[in-house]
This record gives sequence, C-alpha cells and structure tokens, in this order.
Amino acid sequence: MIFSTCDVKLALFASDYNFEAIHESLNILCFVNFLIVIPMKINMRQILKNIPKEEVLRLADLIDVRPGEIVSKTLAQNDCVSITLFSFDKGEEIGTHDSTGEAMVTVLEGAGSFTVGGEAHIVKAGETLVMPAKIPHSVFAIEPFKWILTVVFPK
Repeated sequence: MIFSTCDVKLALFASDYNFEAIHESLNILCFVNFLIVIPMKINMRQILKNIPKEEVLRLADLIDVRPGEIVSKTLAQNDCVSITLFSFDKGEEIGTHDSTGEAMVTVLEGAGSFTVGGEAHIVKAGETLVMPAKIPHSVFAIEPFKWILTVVFPK
C-alpha cells in the first residue's frame, strides 16, 4: 500500500500508542479510518486556548491596554499557525524582525504603524495588512491600540 504524507503522519502517530501491527489490507483501511477520526477530535480541542468557546465575544475585550506596556495573549501556537492578541500603549514598539511565515494583522481598536520592507502602513480599527514571509517588518503604536496577529508557517 502506498501512503500519502497524511497517512505517514497518522501511522507515526499510531506508533506512539503501540498499536499492534495490522497485516491484512481490509484491516489497514479500517485502521486508517480510525486514525483519521479520533486524532482530529483530540487535536481540535487543543488548538485554541485562552479564549472562551461557544460564545459570541469581541476579541478586543480579551486584552487590556496597560500604561507603558505591550501585552500579548497567545490563542494558538503550533508548527502550522500562531494566533496572538496584542495591545500596545501609545509609543510602544517591536523593532525590525522577520518571520518564516506569512503574517496577517487586523487592528481591533485604535491604530498602529506597521513598516514592511521599509514602507510604513497606518492600519486602523477594522483594517487588515498582510506581511509576506521573510520581509523585515516592525510595529509602532501611534496611539493605544489592540490587534490580532495570525502567522501561517510553511510546511
């Protein structure tokens, strides 16, 4: 049987749990179906954290602006994606850096300046900016602001 990338990962996942070897084709198919359903249920519950589930909310209400500080709250962090809420007091900044993943920022309240590849972008509440991977960028709070950062990493 030829395994796809997903099948190989699932097979490796199964080996961590010492499942017995399966030697008939029919049993292998059942085994793969079992792995597709069960691990996904387990992992889905563990992806998001620090956020209420099954309720309507405003993301901006989950984080406070504190005088003279940058505050962050991680909502998800794994090899594929990172989702973080930030609040910056006026004048706070994160210096120039880059990332291996593509980053999308959405400002929830206030406004900030995002410099990407040397070009400044003022992003206001309700607006979004995508920053390409491996391009230097920085963030500066022109006023107190709250924003969410989603970074999607390559495989």
